[in-house]
Amino acid sequence: MWKQKPVRSWNAATGGEHLERLFWDTVKDKDWSELERHVSPEFVYVGPSGIHEKLAALNFFEHLDIQNLSMGEITVRPSGGEVIVVTYVLNLQATRDGKPLSSGEFRVTSTWQQIDSKWMLIARAHTAAVGASPPVPER
Repeated sequence: MWKQKPVRSWNAATGGEHLERLFWDTVKDKDWSELERHVSPEFVYVGPSGIHEKLAALNFFEHLDIQNLSMGEITVRPSGGEVIVVTYVLNLQATRDGKPLSSGEFRVTSTWQQIDSKWMLIARAHTAAVGASPPVPER
């Protein structure tokens, strides 16, 4: 079996999982100008502290110091050609403003839209994960 090559460039990303991994790599690397280029001006972020528009959301991510992260249970759902929805469980070891996060495991939903041949993050929501995911019924 061949190993999947990591995507190192936003232009080379071919799907939702790649986009999410690039997003987190960019946050971990603290490359804010690169991150801002891939977050829509109309971006909405929903988290435990409420609903935030782009500037407040970017501020949240700018104050994270990520030590380790992993993603699992990744599902990518096409939602009509130029839109994809990515859901996953994020295990995150990080501090925010020097304080550990209250939870290390989150359920995340991200919506990406292709605008002018470039993928843009248009919405994201996360919540602390509680228990395992229910089984997905077979079709």
